[in-house]
Amino acid sequence: MELFQIRYFVAAAQLLHFAQAAERLGVTQPALSRGIRNLENEFGVRFFERSNKRRVALTPAGAAFLPEAEKLLRQLAVAERSAKEASEGLRGRLSIGALSSTLGRCEFLASATEMRRRYPQVRLEIIDDNSRGLTGRMLARSIDIAVTRAAPELVADGEFSCRELYRDELLLVLPREHPLAARSGITVGDLRGERIVPVPEVTSPALHRYVESFCETEGGFHPIVTDECSSSFTALRLVEYGGGVTFVPQSYEGLFSDHLCYRRLQGFRPELPVYCIVGRGAFSAAMRNFLRILFRRFHGGAAFSGE
Repeated sequence: MELFQIRYFVAAAQLLHFAQAAERLGVTQPALSRGIRNLENEFGVRFFERSNKRRVALTPAGAAFLPEAEKLLRQLAVAERSAKEASEGLRGRLSIGALSSTLGRCEFLASATEMRRRYPQVRLEIIDDNSRGLTGRMLARSIDIAVTRAAPELVADGEFSCRELYRDELLLVLPREHPLAARSGITVGDLRGERIVPVPEVTSPALHRYVESFCETEGGFHPIVTDECSSSFTALRLVEYGGGVTFVPQSYEGLFSDHLCYRRLQGFRPELPVYCIVGRGAFSAAMRNFLRILFRRFHGGAAFSGE
């Protein structure tokens, strides 16, 4: 049984006229008649009573087969439309993993909102994780896109492509009653002797190492590290209750502001690159559409092109 034979049958059954059915489908009448005859022979039944060369009537077998054949063609039309929409990025599923600090940025939130508005049939799954977790998810190919600081670990083997999405400015956070909070300008050197609450190297290696590095290079001291915590959010809570000072991405600014002060350092601006990472050869149309929106929102640049 061929699909064109089903189409021939349905057109003839609906019009009960072979010539008109052939005209609707843009085929010759002999070709249509031959296709239907072959289908009847394959099924071992007759679908039409042929009273003359053109006008026909449905047999009981033809009447029973018609609604099922029409349903088959409708299902095929839906399948064809779905496939076309998926190829154009109009439908599908997209899994995006990102740092908490990225999810807090208005550019990312606006990108997700625009994607949902423009492509409502694309299901977005947005996953909040740390750099180490995002690395594992990308290696397992359980997410399509990762927005993380851990690019070197992923792109070294050539399986992944990355492009810098933005640079994440780090702010110093300290309790409002801290003596440094009253200063108009705070340098890295002013933090000598302060207890610093870091995020763990095991979960956020780039951030952890960077804070240690600029304390040494810009301030001339190795930081005194207190208890490590699982996230920047937790670090803020510890600082709020006197656990020390910390550095967090700019998108956290304002949290717990009744008890915390956020300060930009004087003479040095700490910032870390944040990358958008995808698997090589894994680009879908939906992914291209989202990346185009994402990069335009962050810096007006062209979309990811690392296929």
